[in-house]
Amino acid sequence: MKFSIAATLFSLAASAYAQTTATTPSTGGISVVHPTNGVEWKAGTTQTVTWNIVDAAQASTIEKITLRGGASNNLTVAYIIDNTQFDASKGKYEWAIDAKTETAVSYSVEVTTNSGSSYSPYFSIIGAAPGTTDNSKLGVQPGDEKKSSSSASADNAEKSNGADNESAASTLKLGALVGTVVAGTAVALF
Repeated sequence: MKFSIAATLFSLAASAYAQTTATTPSTGGISVVHPTNGVEWKAGTTQTVTWNIVDAAQASTIEKITLRGGASNNLTVAYIIDNTQFDASKGKYEWAIDAKTETAVSYSVEVTTNSGSSYSPYFSIIGAAPGTTDNSKLGVQPGDEKKSSSSASADNAEKSNGADNESAASTLKLGALVGTVVAGTAVALF
């Protein structure tokens, strides 16, 4: 019974947290529409990032796509997904998520155009257990030639262990927010 109460309270807290977005008003002439709130992607899979053109005069070229994470007022770079330029009117990018990407519930994709950036709402990635990988060593590295981490990931991908993904999923679902039931009240520590 205590577990079901704690699980229910955790679910409510996680839902409230997931509703927080990492978005800023549409800038750079685009608006990132996918991934969006509640989306859960698995590391080692290929997913599609999509955007709408809001102002074609401002958004002729996509210059960089970056995975960011953390608090919405202080998003930090997890890694650069791609730094090759391409036509913004394409409206999408196929991203081969590095299999070593760390599990987290507060990721945002930043799409940078020739005139600014736009951010996706928060979404989750189920991957390596938190604290077991250094996301900053994934993707395109400083000094690399302009390239896509998607192609680099395909070249360097390691087979993902299903047990590791299940463990990471459990860690995300049970450890993303620390909840304690105190006298029938949930206290969430962020």
